[in-house]
Amino acid sequence: MLLLDFDGTICLGDEPVLAYADAAARGLAPADAQRIRSTVQEFVDGKLGGRWPDGYLAVQDLTREQLDETALNTAYAASRKRLQAGELAVYAPDGLADFLNGLDGVAERVLVTNAPAEGVTEVLLQLGVTSLLDRVVSSAAKPDGWDALLPQILGDRPASAAVSVGDVYRNDIAPLIAHGAATAFIDRFGVADLPASPTWTARSFPDLYSTLAEWLDSAHPEGN
Repeated sequence: MLLLDFDGTICLGDEPVLAYADAAARGLAPADAQRIRSTVQEFVDGKLGGRWPDGYLAVQDLTREQLDETALNTAYAASRKRLQAGELAVYAPDGLADFLNGLDGVAERVLVTNAPAEGVTEVLLQLGVTSLLDRVVSSAAKPDGWDALLPQILGDRPASAAVSVGDVYRNDIAPLIAHGAATAFIDRFGVADLPASPTWTARSFPDLYSTLAEWLDSAHPEGN
């Protein structure tokens, strides 16, 4: 079984997180708004290393003294509406469709995302991968949501039959290591000093395709 994250894994492009930063900064003092926008831009441009796990967590950290959870949720919802409307440019990793198509009949392909269905559904169609996923789980509330979700997703299969792929260690990797699944970490920003090592680590998803396909096809053909 292949467990996939959405933002930063099969859906690339920084416009959604920059839209989130813009929405969060709206209404703040001009100097604070500019600081937030410019810092998030620098981060996604790779100029700040692995200071945060991803851009969304960067926005939350940078606004922690000005915005509460309700305000951040409102900003996130606004950015997702723009994504749903097709206003934000996103794209799939090179070769994603071929990779997923090659797993047809080999492994169940399950998207597990914290994002709401609104926006995800439209983007999957845009990326041309809707028919290449066997299941989509939205609003997953990772990382804590895994405790309830993983047994439901696995059914009678052991966690060792699954591999989780994602770009946020605390959401997509650490909980799955704890459950005994294999993990593939997309380390775009060069995160250091991880508490536990993923099974595989690469800077991009395409760098993992052949390894994952071999593992799913050969190592665990009976349990996927």
